[in-house]
Amino acid sequence: MGYQLWYDDYIKVNSYLRNKQKNIYPYLYKCKPLKLNSSDQNEKKYSIKQIDSITCNYKNEEEFIQDLKKISENRIFDNQEYSLILTSEYRGKIRNQQVIYNDKLLQYYASSTQNKQKLDITPKLQEFIDYIKILATNSTTSSYLLNPYNVTDISEYDQVSLDLALGKDVTKFGDNNTIVKPSLRTLLRHYNGLISSLNLGEEQENIMEDIRKIEKQIQNYFTDSYKNLREVIVWEKIYRDVLEKSFENTTDEVKRIVLTSQINQVDSEINYRNGISDNHFKGDVLSYSDAEAIYLSKCDNDAKYQEITNPKMKELYEWGGIDAVREYMDIDEIYQNGLDDAIAIGLIPSNYKEKNFKVKKK
Repeated sequence: MGYQLWYDDYIKVNSYLRNKQKNIYPYLYKCKPLKLNSSDQNEKKYSIKQIDSITCNYKNEEEFIQDLKKISENRIFDNQEYSLILTSEYRGKIRNQQVIYNDKLLQYYASSTQNKQKLDITPKLQEFIDYIKILATNSTTSSYLLNPYNVTDISEYDQVSLDLALGKDVTKFGDNNTIVKPSLRTLLRHYNGLISSLNLGEEQENIMEDIRKIEKQIQNYFTDSYKNLREVIVWEKIYRDVLEKSFENTTDEVKRIVLTSQINQVDSEINYRNGISDNHFKGDVLSYSDAEAIYLSKCDNDAKYQEITNPKMKELYEWGGIDAVREYMDIDEIYQNGLDDAIAIGLIPSNYKEKNFKVKKK
């Protein structure tokens, strides 16, 4: 299978390739695939590993294009409406693929397995697998991975994109039997079901043995081929884009809190495997009910904040809540305006009678 990079319009590139395949000349559009170095011949086709080993080192498309401009043959980067397009051609079929940037894990395997089919398991890869298993078993994130059509608050286009990003089960028919090679989604659905059974307290020993077996199958899926690892990272990219779009489109503040926790998880894991952060995601991916409690608490705090008249108390409460007020204000400062500020932040109960409390006058 050959891969080519283009800097052009999606329709133009596909029209050019399809006309070329049919030997229609002159071609409807004049396009040229990009060279990745000055010694390449025209219309050179690359392996996906060759392309990923380069693009994954760049933060984004803009940074990559800046380096491509330095290759004299690529004097075409003057149209801001264009973007990079990656195409693959196999048995006469042309497909568009995701260009992946900023991923040191994928770059490592693209570079180190140029002539190898299987991947060696490394700590970073195992940690990535564990992260995918977390997504598959968390009640907030699992549907995006296992059943994207069940995520009802995203568009049908996004549901289809999430679904198609991962491969399907492969069925092979032999002389005497039929062999089904399960997809990652099928394996993760099975894994999720076993974890749910374990949490319900059912026959722990037998379930744990089944979990170990399915975990081994999941690991084997990732190490069986570079393509398998790449498709999951492509899925993650689509998932991140879907979350961002959902955040921008919703006016539900509680849902925004949920989506923020999901986005933070993805960004944290990407930063970890790229060496930007030393730690995995430390927060929680929130359920809607958890986010609702946070939102109501914030609204309550905001209302209390608006009632405070003491400037110092207001600043401290905004910064660190009631604990900061207790630590950094003495009793004279707290009650210099009477009891209202203390009642507003919950320092004393609202039914407290001022006549039973002597405010020290300055």
